[in-house]
Amino acid sequence: MVERCNRRAEIKELEDCGPALAELALEPREALVLAGEIASEQIDPAGEARMGAQVHQRYENGFALADRPDGRLEAVGEKLSRHATRPLDWRFSVVESEEQQAQSIYGGYIYATRGILQAFPMEAQLAFILAHEMAHLENRAQVVQRGQKTLVSLLRNAGEDTGRLEQEWVKLQRAEEYSADRRAVELMGQAGYPAEAAIQVLSSWDEEDDAHGPPAERVEHLRQTLRG
Repeated sequence: MVERCNRRAEIKELEDCGPALAELALEPREALVLAGEIASEQIDPAGEARMGAQVHQRYENGFALADRPDGRLEAVGEKLSRHATRPLDWRFSVVESEEQQAQSIYGGYIYATRGILQAFPMEAQLAFILAHEMAHLENRAQVVQRGQKTLVSLLRNAGEDTGRLEQEWVKLQRAEEYSADRRAVELMGQAGYPAEAAIQVLSSWDEEDDAHGPPAERVEHLRQTLRG
């Protein structure tokens, strides 16, 4: 198996080659990047759209999605989507929850809770929240991270020590968040929204996790971007 997986061009199936990567001279970050590339090759845009539709169906059955579209959400989303780099069938839905969350799933589905809509009433603030999720979809972040998660699981199940691998995975996820913040500001500018609204949102954010990083750190990264 190791010989079959020795060259990057020959690694086609994570299920076949995941355990073998532990025996190769690959640094954890390189192995994770490779796993993301494999997933991107295996899941084409049409497959991604099908997966998104399936997940959305589960959301409709399991979450309290609003019965009617939200005018502000639809308007801001449509305005931003004109400048997106991927021609997805963008769909924006409200989740009837007081929590302040936004999420994107395969194929162009974006969800915002009632709580986050109420917490950020300014259109430009909502634009940053939506543009950030759109940036993840432009980057195919879910597809890439699906491959990386599969690699971690395969190696863990094979009895490998995945400590360093998981540490690097968190760093890659955090890098994706910073990338999405930067792209979101770019999208906002293209749609006519002020970049300062992004700073306002992140400055008032009081939640953090390992993947997203401290809001203050994200604010500083954005300020550096805006300073050029």
